[in-house]
Amino acid sequence: MQKTQNLKYQSVKLLEKVKIQTKLLIDCIKRNKLIALLLLTSFFTYISVIFPSGTTTCIDGRCGMHFWGANEHDGVWHVALAKVSFDKFPFIFPTFAGASLNGYNFMLDLLIWFFGLVGFSAWDMYFKILPVMWFVFFSFVLYHFSHLLHKNKVFTTLLYFFVFFSSSFGFIIQFLRNGNIAGSSGTPTMQGALGMTNPQFMWSVALLMALQLLLHKKKNVFIVALVVFIIAGLKVYALVPLIILFFVYLLMFVKRCEWSNFAKYSLAVVLPLIFAYVTFYSGNKSGGIFFDFLAVPKQLVEDPNMWPVPSLIAEWYTLKNSGIVGAKYVFVALKIILYFIFFNFGIRLIGLYSPMHYLLRKNNEKHKNQNRSLITRYQYYMVYVHAYSDLCSIWIFKSYS
Repeated sequence: MQKTQNLKYQSVKLLEKVKIQTKLLIDCIKRNKLIALLLLTSFFTYISVIFPSGTTTCIDGRCGMHFWGANEHDGVWHVALAKVSFDKFPFIFPTFAGASLNGYNFMLDLLIWFFGLVGFSAWDMYFKILPVMWFVFFSFVLYHFSHLLHKNKVFTTLLYFFVFFSSSFGFIIQFLRNGNIAGSSGTPTMQGALGMTNPQFMWSVALLMALQLLLHKKKNVFIVALVVFIIAGLKVYALVPLIILFFVYLLMFVKRCEWSNFAKYSLAVVLPLIFAYVTFYSGNKSGGIFFDFLAVPKQLVEDPNMWPVPSLIAEWYTLKNSGIVGAKYVFVALKIILYFIFFNFGIRLIGLYSPMHYLLRKNNEKHKNQNRSLITRYQYYMVYVHAYSDLCSIWIFKSYS
C-alpha cells in the first residue's frame, strides 16, 4: 500500500515538473523569435514528409488514397496491424490467414489499436496525430537536454538547428555524381526529416534521449523500466544503444560505489527486456539478429552509386575470407569505419568539438575545476555514448525476417 502511494506521489511530482518545464519551453519560444521560427520551420518540414500519406486526393482526375515514399508499403502494413491484428488473441498476422503475429516490434501498432477503441481512425493516428505528438515531445526533450548542458539561448538555438537540419555528407556524393543533391537524405543512411517515413524509429530516438535524462536525474525506477519496455517494443535496433547506454551508467554507479542504484537500474533494464522479449519477439522461427561486422559501412565503399573504393573493399574481402584477424585486418576495418563516420556523421561532426576540446584541456590545472571547464564529465560521456552506440547499431548488427 505504501509503495503504491509512493509511486503515485512520484508520478504526480514528475507530472508537475513536466508542466513546469513545458511552461519554460513556451516562455523561451515566446521570448526568442529565432527559436520560434526554427521550430515552426522544423515542424512543417518534418510533418510534410508524412502528413500527405493516408489522405484521399485526386491527381490528374484520378482519385484515391495517396502515399509518399516508404509509406506506400510500411505505412499500410502498420495500419493493417493496428486495424486487424489485435482483435483476437493470440494476435494474428494481417496478411496471412491463420498465421500468428510474433517476432515483431508492434508496440506503436498496439497503441494505435487502443486509440481506435475510443473512435480514433488508424489512418489519422499513424499519419497525422502521432507525428504531431512526436514533434512536440521531441522538441520538449531537446529543450530539457539543452538546459542540462548549457542554459544558454544561443546553445539551445544551435542544438535545435543541428538536430533537425544537419545531415550526412551524402549530398556531396550525390552532387559529384549527378550534379544535384536529390535523394541525399537517404545516403548513406536515413537522415533528418526522411526519418518520418519510419515513425517507430523516430519515437525510439526521442525516448532514448528521454531515458538518458531520467537516468541522469535518477528518476523513479518504475518509470525508467516502463520506458525501456516501450523502446524495446518500438524498434529492435534501439536495443543496441539502449544496452550500451545502461552499461555506461551502471559502470558510473560502480565507480561511485552507488550499489543501491546499480541494483535498481540493473533490474530496470533486465526485467523489461525479458518481458519485451516474451511479449514481442519470442516464437519467431523465421528470423532474428545475427552478427555481420561492418554490414552497413562497407556498402559506402562497395556500392557503385555511393563512394566506391574498389581496392579497399577487395582488400577487405580478401582478409575476411582468409579468416586471419591481424593488424592489417584491423587497419583496413578502421579505414572503412572512418570513411563511414565522416560521410554518415556529416555536418554533425561539429558536435564532437566540445568533448574533444575537453580532452585537450583536462590536464590543464586552471581548468580542473568542473565549474570552470567548458564541458562536464556527463556531457563527455553523453556525446561519446551516443556516437559509439549509433555506430554499433548500424555496423555490427543486421536483422532479417
